[in-house]
Amino acid sequence: QLEARTRSHGAAARIYMECTVSIPKGRTWSEYVNGTESKIVTRCDSCDQWVTPERESLVGWETAKTVVEARANAAFSCPACGIVWQGEDRRRAINSAPRLLHSGQSINDAGEIVGNPKPSETLGFRWSAFQNQFLTAGDIGVDEWRGMRSEDSDNAERKLRQFVWALPVDSDEDEDTPLSAAGIRRRTG
Repeated sequence: QLEARTRSHGAAARIYMECTVSIPKGRTWSEYVNGTESKIVTRCDSCDQWVTPERESLVGWETAKTVVEARANAAFSCPACGIVWQGEDRRRAINSAPRLLHSGQSINDAGEIVGNPKPSETLGFRWSAFQNQFLTAGDIGVDEWRGMRSEDSDNAERKLRQFVWALPVDSDEDEDTPLSAAGIRRRTG
């Protein structure tokens, strides 16, 4: 309905959407990957590489025996060189001139964005737990630690992927039998 109401503006129409990712074939993820598929990159003070820390970059919580230990030990590490960023290191990395890279682009040694973004009318970018400065690495480490020990591991993983890391949940949608009118009629009395 919103898209229909902006139709009168033609190519000048602008629609802003924000949403939690659901499944790979879901609307939000589809808009992202079919759009500019942009990501926020930040420069590592140690190796000078432009990186986007993801879930694998959160370290230290995995071997913790208690939630207190998970909170104390969790930290982000640089995906390029592996150096561990403590609290202020992460904040500095996030706030020191981050860049938005579109799919098809890279950053050269001079720090210039080069390459052509893939053609799209949709600017789609994501940020995740690394960029969330309301939570410490310890807070996120606790989420991971609790998720790993949850009795309902599938639901815990869904929660972490969707609400913490902004990633779609692997869907077993393809394993479901597709509905058809004839199939439904066969199943009714």
